[in-house]
Amino acid sequence: MEYKKKLFIFSVVLLFFVSYNSLCFFIPGDTLVTHVSWAFYLFLFIFIKFSYIKKMLKKTNRHILNYALFLIFLAVFNKLTNREVDMLMLVNSLMFPVIVAVICNDESFFSDVCFVETAKKTLVSFFIINSLWALLERIFMYNIIPFYVKSTIEYVGEKIIFRSSALWGHGLAGAFVTTMLMMFFLYDESLSLFKKNALFILGFLAILCFNSRFDIVLCGAIYAIFLLSHIFSLKQIGASKRIFLLILALLGVFIGYLAMSKFGFGSRLLEMGLFDENSAGARTKIFDIFKYYDFSDFLLGIDAGSVQKVMSRSGFSALINENILLIFMFRFGLLFLIPLVYFAQKMVQCCMEFYPLRQKLLYGGCFLSIIMTFNSITTRESYFAIFILLLFVYRPKKCKHE
Repeated sequence: MEYKKKLFIFSVVLLFFVSYNSLCFFIPGDTLVTHVSWAFYLFLFIFIKFSYIKKMLKKTNRHILNYALFLIFLAVFNKLTNREVDMLMLVNSLMFPVIVAVICNDESFFSDVCFVETAKKTLVSFFIINSLWALLERIFMYNIIPFYVKSTIEYVGEKIIFRSSALWGHGLAGAFVTTMLMMFFLYDESLSLFKKNALFILGFLAILCFNSRFDIVLCGAIYAIFLLSHIFSLKQIGASKRIFLLILALLGVFIGYLAMSKFGFGSRLLEMGLFDENSAGARTKIFDIFKYYDFSDFLLGIDAGSVQKVMSRSGFSALINENILLIFMFRFGLLFLIPLVYFAQKMVQCCMEFYPLRQKLLYGGCFLSIIMTFNSITTRESYFAIFILLLFVYRPKKCKHE
């Protein structure tokens, strides 16, 4: 595929990620958002052309195709049995990652070094704009694209807690995307040590503005792992670079401390701690459902009305169920949840094929821990697809021509 066409596809996919997520939160109702979504898939299909899709499918790894076939079967089964299934959610959250993987898995897609570098620069530009947007919202205490058309301000006692929404329209969504990009930037071979640290500091300030407590702690852990691995790696850097890295790290810690202690950034973590009963506690307390029900009650899933009854009987509102495994178990059933997780894991493993083991563990572990802290891939947004796209864009250089 020629350079301009590949770049156009990449730009359109990235634009869809940003604009679609903003539409989901900004526009009341879902009719327009649904039309936008299906129009995007139709456009992508026509632009790529059926002949090229057939060619890509022939070269696609069998694990990716197995996952796609299983999702099609799952969609048909749920439709025929009237289970609680949102077809748009199924397509955007679960099928779209397959589409991205099929396109990107084609050797010709990332064979052009210039295209890869342009794609990376585009992601860096988006990251900078999104982070600065979050900082400006926090400074002026005003959401430009707010969550559900209202300002995201909370009160803890007498303290005002503000959450930036930035381009993604919601603090948790913005934190997810920012954290993922920060992690890939740190291990990008094309970025200098200074740029890696500068981008990380900017991203961490944005995370403080998004006020996602888990992401604040996670980003600190990611940077600690990166810092320690470089300081004790004699082959990668000399003494001067090691000292330079320590100075940058201390500067970043100082800026973060100043932002949190003096200017109230990341105030949710300071005021509420990492674990509280209303938010984080609800994610674990939800498992009390199994005091009243057995796993056998959810073998084939339950309909939407029954979900509300189950939650109500267990003392919960259906609105606070943010555990993705339980949501999928209710929607699809335990018998389908197990193979769903298995096929998804195999597809991700295929996309990570050329990464070193430590990066596989870091990327996979961080992605899994983030999506388990809010109902990310059970919604209509494409968080899973973003992760898959980043895995291909940032593949090690030695694999670009393979």
